[in-house]
Amino acid sequence: MNEAIPTRSPTEQHIARLRFAMLSAYLAAFVLLAASAAYSLVFVGAAHEQMRSVLARHEQKSQLLTDTQIASFKHAENVMMLVLESDPFNQDAYFMAHLRTGFDVGAGRNAIRELLEDPREQAVMAEQDAIIAEAVDLHAQVADLARGGATDAARAIFTDELTELHERGHATFQALRQLELNHAEKAIAAANEGLRHAWKSSLGAVLASFLVSLGIGAVLYRASDRISASLRDDVGSLRRLATHDHLTGLSNRGAVIEHIEQQIRHKRRFALLFMDLDGFKDINDRFGHETGDRFLVMAANRIRGCMRGIDYVARIGGDEFVALLRDIGNPGEAEFAARHVIKVFEQPFTDTATSARIGISIGAALSPAHGHTAEQLLKAADNAMYAAKRLGGGRFRLAAGNTAEAFG
Repeated sequence: MNEAIPTRSPTEQHIARLRFAMLSAYLAAFVLLAASAAYSLVFVGAAHEQMRSVLARHEQKSQLLTDTQIASFKHAENVMMLVLESDPFNQDAYFMAHLRTGFDVGAGRNAIRELLEDPREQAVMAEQDAIIAEAVDLHAQVADLARGGATDAARAIFTDELTELHERGHATFQALRQLELNHAEKAIAAANEGLRHAWKSSLGAVLASFLVSLGIGAVLYRASDRISASLRDDVGSLRRLATHDHLTGLSNRGAVIEHIEQQIRHKRRFALLFMDLDGFKDINDRFGHETGDRFLVMAANRIRGCMRGIDYVARIGGDEFVALLRDIGNPGEAEFAARHVIKVFEQPFTDTATSARIGISIGAALSPAHGHTAEQLLKAADNAMYAAKRLGGGRFRLAAGNTAEAFG
């Protein structure tokens, strides 16, 4: 006798089909969410990697711009020292240094040129090419005149023509920095938009399969939140790189010019101190650039320590610093602040086993007495500083029209 094969009742079959349908739905929801999460994580990871690439490229390009501009400052400084020097042997030394720094400027500009992507950057570089071509000819004239004994003619060319060319050249470096920052910020904005798109897709999958995939959704949310926070930090770092000197932490030339222009727009009275370290080149030559960099940081800290909380201090390149003293409208107050800095620099600089003395020459300009633009005020203070340096360094000079008034 054959045994009867058990059969499922219609109710049991319905329950089985319902269970299968539910399992299939849950599985489909889970697969959908997993695929969405995987896609989002891959996309977010790619965006974050792209961000790192943007930041690395920006840092490389910014460093090249900084190094090349510093080489440009030294290049111009060697020409100036060649003009000021009367000893033929020293003139030859400055001339050779001028040739070396010229090579550094050329190598740096070639490296920068390879990183240019924006037509606007190429236009600025073309402008810089024209400026440098003109400056090279004038440098050659100045060098020939100075080495031939015609120092007055050489100084006239340097003061009347080269100074303005140098300022225009340095302005092109700042323009390239700003264009690079704009490019980086656009790349970051595009990455953020991609992240937002990935987040919306993931959220739709989470809502469709919330019961089975809540855990995955939470993990994805936390991961996205961490990456968004990292991106915000990266944007903050980019902005700081664009406005601050990477070595001393002080504001850079572009930032202080913007601050000066802001003070001028608000018609505020202020003094501008233009400071240049005395003997710093010898420190680099004797102890090397690493020690020189540490001494630059010490010098920046000393200057910052001499200022009030409302004052603004910046390193504008090489061993040159600028301080904007707010609410100062007479020479006596500017002189007092400058003498305080000079006094502080009388103490030797000490770094482990290395000790050296570094002086400081300071020129000052008052707003609006010595200029109505940032460029005019910086030039007036710069000229006064060079006048102080020609007196032997460790001095203060106040700009006074086309002349300078000595205070010690």
